[in-house]
Amino acid sequence: MTKSGQSSDKDVRPVGVAEFSRLLKGLTSDNRPYKPDRLAVAVSGGADSMALTLMAAQWARRRKIPLHALTVDHGLRRGSATEAKKVGAALKQIGIRHKMLKWKGDKPATNIQAAAREARYDLLLAWCKKNKVSDLLLAHHQDDQAETVLLRLIRGSGVDGLAAMAGVREVQGIRLLRPLLSVPSARLRATCRVHKQDWIEDPSNQNTDFDRIKVRNLLAELAPIGLSPARLAQTANHMARAREALEEQTQQLANNLLTFNALGYAELDRVSFCAATEEPGLRLLARCLMTVGGGTYAPRFERLMRLFENLKGNSDRSRQTLAGCQIRVTDHKIRIFRENRNLPVLAIKPGQEMLWDRRFVVELKSVPKNLRNDLVVGPLGAAGWLAVCQGKEAMKIKSGLADMPLSARYAFPALWRDNVLLAQPWIPMGPVTGPDSSRISFSVTFSPRNWPKHESFPLFPPQKTLFIKS
Repeated sequence: MTKSGQSSDKDVRPVGVAEFSRLLKGLTSDNRPYKPDRLAVAVSGGADSMALTLMAAQWARRRKIPLHALTVDHGLRRGSATEAKKVGAALKQIGIRHKMLKWKGDKPATNIQAAAREARYDLLLAWCKKNKVSDLLLAHHQDDQAETVLLRLIRGSGVDGLAAMAGVREVQGIRLLRPLLSVPSARLRATCRVHKQDWIEDPSNQNTDFDRIKVRNLLAELAPIGLSPARLAQTANHMARAREALEEQTQQLANNLLTFNALGYAELDRVSFCAATEEPGLRLLARCLMTVGGGTYAPRFERLMRLFENLKGNSDRSRQTLAGCQIRVTDHKIRIFRENRNLPVLAIKPGQEMLWDRRFVVELKSVPKNLRNDLVVGPLGAAGWLAVCQGKEAMKIKSGLADMPLSARYAFPALWRDNVLLAQPWIPMGPVTGPDSSRISFSVTFSPRNWPKHESFPLFPPQKTLFIKS
């Protein structure tokens, strides 16, 4: 570990375990004590995450809760693996379990920080799911929150963006907990010092090519006139309350006019949608596009607003596209389907479950031995649909999907091997690829990750699950 050196904030008050316990308790929505079965903490080796890990270890030890520290090695700069190993060695020395997760494969040449962040979360969440850890602690603090607010203000964000990071957020069934959003970074460095714990200074924190570092430097200039990290974090809290109120209105609107189809699309009652007020209507539309399109972010406001106005007006544009979705409009209905493009192809093994396109949970329960290698889950596509239509039950399947355009059917997940379709969500594939394929157990469930209160809708049998209220 690198020595922390001298600092002008060395006399700042550290965070004690009692205060940390209150911060954790503040994230719960009821009066029950917070006591998970097991807990994980993301630790990079910097002062913030080292302080969080030390406090979490003390807190968990007193409650006999297993704690696991996770470090992601992005492999983006020389020596990163060595640093990650040093972090692990330092933590193990004080009795904290540690696991290093490595980002493998090609690295991007542009938008590096965003890609690294996405890879980091993917690795952390995958480990938590595999090890049945439901809560993951993150070390974002007050200064991070202030930087996020200022960045989003510069980019013209609305209420959601200015609400910045939430103290609690569920992703893929794992709760991300940020108990330090009200704590200045100086207090976390002080916490490391009181524990005599060194930390690593990431050289990228001095790289002004990154927007966040530019904003960090700008904050130092703005603080003397009152625009301090504490004031910006307070703004985020105000916006978070406003966001919560708008989300409640949006959910109520969804309950009244939205139906999610188990086959992966959304249907809105157009008359009720046209009568809705603008902000909840826009938010509902954005959420539907993200859910059905499998996107991580909402579409740009200008394009979203244009679509919203078209849907509410008397536009004769019955077919439109946005955010990876097709939008089909009739006098009474608005249907939102996934477009047949930019769909993932992921390797899968027998016994494995995965989230495909952020929309469907697929599970390959069993497969004959002679078909176990080189299996992938990819879109059904035109070729796959043609194979389905050759089966004896083709007419039943076609009638069940009569309202769905062909291109939307092509965007369903299916099991492939060497460009041969082995299984898909509707019928046994024996008539198509031979007797062995009828012994494949391949399940598909529509379980969108972009809907706040999503449910899981199994595709079997499709005739019984065509329309389920969200």
